[in-house]
Amino acid sequence: MGNDDMMVATATDRIFRRATDSVENGFHLVMDDGDGGRGDWRTACWIAPSRAKVEAALTRKPEADIWIACGRSVAVVMVAADRRAAVEAELGRTGLCRRQADGRLALVYAAAGPIVCHRSPDIEVFGLASRVIAYRRDDGHSGDGGWLEGGPDRIPVSRLPAISNAEIRRLFERPDDLGAVSASSAMALRIDRSYLVDWLSSRSWLASQLALRLRKGRSQTRAISIGRLAPSIPATSRGLVTAPVSTSEANPGPGLPSGPAQAAPGAGFFADLAPQVAANGYSVVPVIARGKKLLERSHWRAGCCDIASADDVQRIAGSHPGAGVGLGCGSFVAAVDIDARVPERADAMEAVAREALGDTPLLRMGRWPRRVLLYRCREPVVTVRWQDLEVLGLGCHVLAYGIHPRTGKPYTWGAAGEPARTPIAELPCIGNEDVERFMRGAIARFGGSDEPVFGLDPRNFTPIVSSLGSLARLLLGSLVRNRAQRRAAAARLIAGRYYNTGTGLAIEWLPADSAG
Repeated sequence: MGNDDMMVATATDRIFRRATDSVENGFHLVMDDGDGGRGDWRTACWIAPSRAKVEAALTRKPEADIWIACGRSVAVVMVAADRRAAVEAELGRTGLCRRQADGRLALVYAAAGPIVCHRSPDIEVFGLASRVIAYRRDDGHSGDGGWLEGGPDRIPVSRLPAISNAEIRRLFERPDDLGAVSASSAMALRIDRSYLVDWLSSRSWLASQLALRLRKGRSQTRAISIGRLAPSIPATSRGLVTAPVSTSEANPGPGLPSGPAQAAPGAGFFADLAPQVAANGYSVVPVIARGKKLLERSHWRAGCCDIASADDVQRIAGSHPGAGVGLGCGSFVAAVDIDARVPERADAMEAVAREALGDTPLLRMGRWPRRVLLYRCREPVVTVRWQDLEVLGLGCHVLAYGIHPRTGKPYTWGAAGEPARTPIAELPCIGNEDVERFMRGAIARFGGSDEPVFGLDPRNFTPIVSSLGSLARLLLGSLVRNRAQRRAAAARLIAGRYYNTGTGLAIEWLPADSAG
């Protein structure tokens, strides 16, 4: 064996040892050889790959770089070198720090719970659905891969300071030398959209979809598209993304307490009830009268992450007194939406929820036996759905007061409480681990091999794939574009249509002055 071959073999052995030792130290690792394999690392954000799986991946991809999947095991704070001291003063001194190619430092912390990505112009926090480099293959001949004080192969996760979403938010709210204030920060969850880009840049698929739209009409095309899209969504896009803007369909039935008197239809739900609901600590968003859609599209983002000011509530109440009162989900409340049509199944699901998450006083009804239970969020809660059960978190809202579009009657609350008279502090407090435990418990209780889907719903894509204008524009443009140009055009369409509308393809909370 020549010297060059020996050096390569030594470097490979060194990378192999570092990767397996890092796994033993509690890090979620994934290999990437640049082939665009997006799947493993998104799954690894939630599920720790075994040592055997990492060894197999290293053997299969000998030229792969090694990445740390963030969010569940660790979170990484990316900051300029001169601001490290300020970050560590807030979050604690970490012994795991890597210098990036752009000069910034990656400070690695243990995750006290599932961590949501945050970013500002000066600081970026890598949480769920993100990753950072651990060891590059070309670092293997010498050096330690850029780690300043020992890498993940030498420092276990258990020795790192543990941080939570609440601590991260406090870091972003500091108006000091960090230069990171809440008004300039953004909270994000990312999604792999490459498969949708592939469809929208395929001439044959576009032609067949356009023909289907012209032949079947919009509603039937959407229904057919859901069936086509659902089995094609890669599992790696599930579990790490927010849901489309949605509302619960829970509803009332005979024999249940109707709760205190509600405002009569047309009496002004928002004007009468929203100020008190907001005063009780809930995030209020306006919903169209006799419906579930948001009145003002941009409000859902603020409603998921911030509570509207009293002035904003009064402004909306003055201009839309009869609007429904919605609650933004994810940061303040999470809603367990039981959509079962059989009363016995719905009752059993409610019992499982109360046992796993706590006995909440807030039970909302609309079209029986469907119902909603409200809980307080301990941290940003990611939306999870499984069959006829879902927990509405980031990216969603739930209707608290309004007219059900099918029954034509007001939603009602159980006798134990309602948002207008029950402060949010009186609700049981839950986090992502509680939600996941509850959903897996429900699956075990009611049977079925399906995994819970954390957020993604194919119904979210149908506005694009059933739009005559979008399909025709893409198809005509594809005739004069190469594959790369078609993909770029498809990506622009997705970004322009969804990036700032809150429909779940690219959920991101932006500063108020830049939110579309």
